[in-house]
Amino acid sequence: MEFEGAVASQYLGLFNTTTNGLPTNHVFAVELDTIKSPEFNDIDGNHVGIDVNSLQSYASATASFYSDREGDNKTLKLISGKSIQLWVDYDEKDMLLNVTVAPLGTRKPWMPLLSARLDLSKTLVESMYVGFSASTGSMASDQYILGWSFNKSGPLQDLEYTKLPPPPPPRRRSRSKPDFRIVIPLVITSLLIMTLIGAAYKMWMKKYEEVREEWEQEYGPRRFSYRDLYKATKGFKGKKVLGIGGLALR
Repeated sequence: MEFEGAVASQYLGLFNTTTNGLPTNHVFAVELDTIKSPEFNDIDGNHVGIDVNSLQSYASATASFYSDREGDNKTLKLISGKSIQLWVDYDEKDMLLNVTVAPLGTRKPWMPLLSARLDLSKTLVESMYVGFSASTGSMASDQYILGWSFNKSGPLQDLEYTKLPPPPPPRRRSRSKPDFRIVIPLVITSLLIMTLIGAAYKMWMKKYEEVREEWEQEYGPRRFSYRDLYKATKGFKGKKVLGIGGLALR
Protein backbone atom coordinates (compact mmCIF):
# COMPACT_ATOMS: atom_id res chain seq x y z
CA MET A 1 0.00 0.00 0.00
CA GLU A 2 2.96 2.32 0.52
CA PHE A 3 5.84 3.22 -1.75
CA GLU A 4 8.44 4.50 0.68
CA GLY A 5 10.91 6.91 -0.85
CA ALA A 6 9.20 6.83 -4.25
CA VAL A 7 9.83 9.95 -6.32
CA ALA A 8 8.00 11.61 -9.19
CA SER A 9 9.29 12.56 -12.63
CA GLN A 10 10.70 9.54 -14.50
CA TYR A 11 10.09 7.26 -11.48
CA LEU A 12 6.30 7.73 -11.81
CA GLY A 13 5.78 7.78 -8.03
CA LEU A 14 6.62 4.06 -7.82
CA PHE A 15 10.38 3.67 -7.30
CA ASN A 16 13.58 5.56 -6.64
CA THR A 17 17.23 5.00 -7.53
CA THR A 18 17.66 2.25 -4.94
CA THR A 19 14.33 0.38 -5.30
CA ASN A 20 14.07 0.41 -9.08
CA GLY A 21 14.61 -3.11 -10.43
CA LEU A 22 14.30 -5.05 -7.16
CA PRO A 23 12.47 -8.40 -7.54
CA THR A 24 10.79 -7.79 -4.18
CA ASN A 25 8.80 -4.88 -5.67
CA HIS A 26 6.10 -7.19 -7.10
CA VAL A 27 5.03 -4.47 -9.53
CA PHE A 28 3.72 -5.11 -13.02
CA ALA A 29 2.83 -2.07 -15.10
CA VAL A 30 2.14 -0.86 -18.61
CA GLU A 31 3.58 2.60 -19.07
CA LEU A 32 2.51 5.36 -21.44
CA ASP A 33 5.61 7.51 -21.63
CA THR A 34 5.84 10.94 -23.23
CA ILE A 35 9.42 11.69 -22.11
CA LYS A 36 12.54 9.84 -23.20
CA SER A 37 14.63 8.77 -20.18
CA PRO A 38 18.09 7.57 -21.32
CA GLU A 39 18.80 6.06 -17.89
CA PHE A 40 15.99 3.54 -18.53
CA ASN A 41 17.02 2.95 -22.17
CA ASP A 42 13.75 4.42 -23.48
CA ILE A 43 13.39 4.05 -27.23
CA ASP A 44 11.81 7.50 -27.71
CA GLY A 45 9.57 10.12 -26.12
CA ASN A 46 6.30 8.55 -27.30
CA HIS A 47 6.19 4.87 -26.39
CA VAL A 48 4.27 2.15 -24.58
CA GLY A 49 6.26 -0.17 -22.37
CA ILE A 50 5.82 -3.35 -20.32
CA ASP A 51 7.47 -2.93 -16.92
CA VAL A 52 8.21 -5.69 -14.41
CA ASN A 53 9.61 -4.44 -11.09
CA SER A 54 11.55 -1.81 -13.00
CA LEU A 55 11.11 1.24 -15.20
CA GLN A 56 13.50 -0.25 -17.73
CA SER A 57 10.86 -1.82 -19.90
CA TYR A 58 10.84 -5.55 -20.57
CA ALA A 59 9.43 -4.66 -24.01
CA SER A 60 8.39 -1.38 -25.61
CA ALA A 61 7.20 0.11 -28.89
CA THR A 62 6.42 3.54 -30.30
CA ALA A 63 2.76 4.33 -29.65
CA SER A 64 0.65 3.33 -32.67
CA PHE A 65 -2.40 1.30 -33.56
CA TYR A 66 -3.34 -1.01 -36.39
CA SER A 67 -6.12 0.40 -38.54
CA ASP A 68 -8.36 -2.48 -39.65
CA ARG A 69 -9.94 -0.24 -42.27
CA GLU A 70 -6.68 0.92 -43.86
CA GLY A 71 -4.69 -2.22 -43.03
CA ASP A 72 -1.70 -0.27 -41.73
CA ASN A 73 -0.17 1.06 -38.50
CA LYS A 74 -1.03 4.63 -37.52
CA THR A 75 1.10 6.71 -35.16
CA LEU A 76 -0.60 7.73 -31.94
CA LYS A 77 0.71 10.83 -30.16
CA LEU A 78 0.28 10.26 -26.45
CA ILE A 79 0.83 13.94 -25.66
CA SER A 80 -1.66 15.21 -28.25
CA GLY A 81 -4.36 15.75 -25.63
CA LYS A 82 -6.76 13.42 -27.45
CA SER A 83 -8.46 10.61 -25.54
CA ILE A 84 -7.10 7.10 -26.13
CA GLN A 85 -7.97 3.63 -24.90
CA LEU A 86 -5.71 0.80 -23.78
CA TRP A 87 -6.22 -2.96 -23.50
CA VAL A 88 -3.97 -5.22 -21.40
CA ASP A 89 -4.65 -8.94 -21.85
CA TYR A 90 -2.67 -11.68 -20.11
CA ASP A 91 -3.12 -15.40 -20.69
CA GLU A 92 -1.71 -17.12 -17.59
CA LYS A 93 -1.73 -20.56 -19.24
CA ASP A 94 0.17 -19.54 -22.34
CA MET A 95 2.08 -16.79 -20.43
CA LEU A 96 1.21 -14.40 -23.25
CA LEU A 97 0.79 -10.67 -22.66
CA ASN A 98 -0.82 -8.42 -25.28
CA VAL A 99 -1.02 -4.63 -25.09
CA THR A 100 -3.20 -2.72 -27.55
CA VAL A 101 -3.90 1.01 -27.92
CA ALA A 102 -6.26 2.99 -30.14
CA PRO A 103 -8.06 6.35 -30.23
CA LEU A 104 -11.18 6.55 -28.08
CA GLY A 105 -14.25 5.31 -29.95
CA THR A 106 -12.24 2.97 -32.17
CA ARG A 107 -12.89 -0.77 -32.06
CA LYS A 108 -10.14 -2.86 -30.55
CA PRO A 109 -7.63 -3.63 -33.34
CA TRP A 110 -7.06 -7.32 -33.92
CA MET A 111 -3.29 -6.77 -33.96
CA PRO A 112 -1.78 -5.71 -30.58
CA LEU A 113 0.97 -3.13 -30.30
CA LEU A 114 3.02 -5.33 -27.95
CA SER A 115 2.98 -9.10 -27.58
CA ALA A 116 5.41 -10.83 -25.23
CA ARG A 117 5.90 -14.18 -23.56
CA LEU A 118 6.14 -13.38 -19.90
CA ASP A 119 5.93 -15.47 -16.73
CA LEU A 120 4.32 -13.26 -14.12
CA SER A 121 3.88 -16.00 -11.51
CA LYS A 122 6.82 -14.69 -9.45
CA THR A 123 5.71 -11.07 -9.78
CA LEU A 124 2.00 -11.38 -9.08
CA VAL A 125 1.11 -12.61 -5.60
CA GLU A 126 -2.19 -13.78 -4.11
CA SER A 127 -3.19 -10.35 -2.79
CA MET A 128 -2.53 -7.45 -5.15
CA TYR A 129 -3.75 -3.91 -5.85
CA VAL A 130 -4.82 -2.63 -9.26
CA GLY A 131 -4.55 1.08 -9.94
CA PHE A 132 -2.91 3.97 -11.72
CA SER A 133 0.11 6.16 -11.12
CA ALA A 134 1.27 9.25 -12.99
CA SER A 135 3.72 12.10 -12.66
CA THR A 136 5.22 14.93 -14.66
CA GLY A 137 8.82 15.84 -15.34
CA SER A 138 10.39 18.51 -17.55
CA MET A 139 7.07 18.94 -19.39
CA ALA A 140 4.02 19.47 -17.19
CA SER A 141 0.87 17.63 -18.21
CA ASP A 142 -2.46 16.39 -16.87
CA GLN A 143 -3.66 12.79 -16.98
CA TYR A 144 -7.32 11.76 -16.73
CA ILE A 145 -8.87 8.31 -16.39
CA LEU A 146 -12.29 8.57 -18.05
CA GLY A 147 -13.26 4.95 -17.42
CA TRP A 148 -11.80 1.50 -16.83
CA SER A 149 -12.76 -2.12 -16.26
CA PHE A 150 -10.88 -5.08 -14.79
CA ASN A 151 -11.47 -8.82 -14.84
CA LYS A 152 -9.03 -11.51 -13.71
CA SER A 153 -11.05 -14.49 -14.90
CA GLY A 154 -12.43 -13.58 -18.29
CA PRO A 155 -12.78 -10.93 -21.02
CA LEU A 156 -13.03 -7.27 -20.12
CA GLN A 157 -16.34 -5.49 -20.05
CA ASP A 158 -16.67 -3.12 -22.99
CA LEU A 159 -16.85 0.56 -22.09
CA GLU A 160 -19.92 2.51 -23.15
CA TYR A 161 -18.39 5.56 -24.80
CA THR A 162 -21.57 7.63 -24.50
CA LYS A 163 -21.45 7.34 -20.71
CA LEU A 164 -17.83 8.39 -20.36
CA PRO A 165 -17.32 11.93 -19.04
CA PRO A 166 -15.62 14.36 -21.38
CA PRO A 167 -12.07 15.38 -20.44
CA PRO A 168 -11.78 18.82 -18.84
CA PRO A 169 -11.09 21.64 -21.32
CA PRO A 170 -7.51 22.91 -21.55
CA ARG A 171 -6.71 25.50 -18.93
CA ARG A 172 -6.16 28.97 -20.33
CA ARG A 173 -3.53 31.25 -18.96
CA SER A 174 -5.28 34.18 -17.36
CA ARG A 175 -4.07 37.58 -18.44
CA SER A 176 -3.22 39.45 -15.29
CA LYS A 177 -4.87 42.86 -15.03
CA PRO A 178 -2.61 45.81 -14.22
CA ASP A 179 -2.64 46.97 -10.62
CA PHE A 180 -3.39 50.69 -10.89
CA ARG A 181 -2.18 51.17 -7.33
CA ILE A 182 1.28 50.48 -8.74
CA VAL A 183 0.89 51.84 -12.28
CA ILE A 184 -0.34 55.33 -11.32
CA PRO A 185 2.56 56.10 -8.90
CA LEU A 186 5.01 54.85 -11.54
CA VAL A 187 3.50 57.18 -14.16
CA ILE A 188 3.61 60.16 -11.79
CA THR A 189 7.22 59.37 -10.82
CA SER A 190 8.20 59.09 -14.49
CA LEU A 191 6.62 62.47 -15.33
CA LEU A 192 8.37 64.09 -12.36
CA ILE A 193 11.75 62.70 -13.47
CA MET A 194 11.18 63.93 -17.02
CA THR A 195 10.27 67.40 -15.70
CA LEU A 196 13.42 67.57 -13.57
CA ILE A 197 15.57 66.47 -16.51
CA GLY A 198 13.98 69.13 -18.73
CA ALA A 199 14.57 71.85 -16.10
CA ALA A 200 18.19 70.80 -15.64
CA TYR A 201 18.78 70.84 -19.39
CA LYS A 202 17.25 74.31 -19.67
CA MET A 203 19.51 75.63 -16.88
CA TRP A 204 22.55 74.05 -18.56
CA MET A 205 21.69 75.73 -21.86
CA LYS A 206 21.08 79.08 -20.15
CA LYS A 207 24.58 78.96 -18.64
CA TYR A 208 26.03 79.20 -22.15
CA GLU A 209 23.44 81.66 -23.44
CA GLU A 210 24.79 84.82 -25.12
CA VAL A 211 23.36 87.97 -26.70
CA ARG A 212 24.22 88.76 -30.30
CA GLU A 213 24.17 92.51 -31.08
CA GLU A 214 22.75 93.97 -34.30
CA TRP A 215 26.07 95.42 -35.57
CA GLU A 216 27.62 91.93 -35.34
CA GLN A 217 25.05 90.59 -37.74
CA GLU A 218 26.01 93.32 -40.30
CA TYR A 219 29.83 93.10 -40.16
CA GLY A 220 30.30 89.64 -38.76
CA PRO A 221 33.59 90.09 -36.84
CA ARG A 222 35.57 87.11 -35.64
CA ARG A 223 34.23 86.29 -32.23
CA PHE A 224 34.44 83.51 -29.68
CA SER A 225 31.22 82.26 -28.24
CA TYR A 226 30.57 82.50 -24.56
CA ARG A 227 30.36 78.71 -24.47
CA ASP A 228 33.83 78.27 -26.00
CA LEU A 229 35.33 80.82 -23.60
CA TYR A 230 33.63 79.20 -20.62
CA LYS A 231 35.05 75.79 -21.53
CA ALA A 232 38.51 77.15 -22.39
CA THR A 233 38.84 78.95 -19.03
CA LYS A 234 37.07 76.18 -17.10
CA GLY A 235 34.45 78.56 -15.80
CA PHE A 236 36.55 81.77 -16.05
CA LYS A 237 39.02 80.70 -13.42
CA GLY A 238 41.74 83.27 -12.70
CA LYS A 239 44.60 81.02 -13.79
CA LYS A 240 42.98 80.41 -17.17
CA VAL A 241 42.14 84.01 -18.13
CA LEU A 242 44.61 85.52 -20.65
CA GLY A 243 43.50 89.14 -20.39
CA ILE A 244 40.86 91.59 -19.26
CA GLY A 245 39.08 94.27 -21.27
CA GLY A 246 38.72 94.85 -24.98
CA LEU A 247 37.73 97.34 -27.68
CA ALA A 248 35.54 96.97 -30.66
CA LEU A 249 35.68 99.65 -33.39
CA ARG A 250 32.86 100.33 -35.85
